[in-house]
Amino acid sequence: MERFIAEDLATRNYKEFLQLYNKLTQNCFIACVTNLNYRKVTAEEESCIDTCSTKWMNLNQRQMAVFMEVGPLADKKMGQSVGHGM
Repeated sequence: MERFIAEDLATRNYKEFLQLYNKLTQNCFIACVTNLNYRKVTAEEESCIDTCSTKWMNLNQRQMAVFMEVGPLADKKMGQSVGHGM
């Protein structure tokens, strides 16, 4: 049973990572790649992609830090409010 739970958690984490990666890729591509006439990205596009992806990763890290801080408090509060309803 524990193995199933661990595998399910690993699968969900992997899916969430892929969703984040796909969103980052799509948004940075739309924002940065302006000319599809060349096989390679320009220096300007590459710089934009570096900046964009760094911002997205920093945003994700900050969101996760807040979630890790606030999540347990919200869970505790939800548990208290459910307990009062009985």
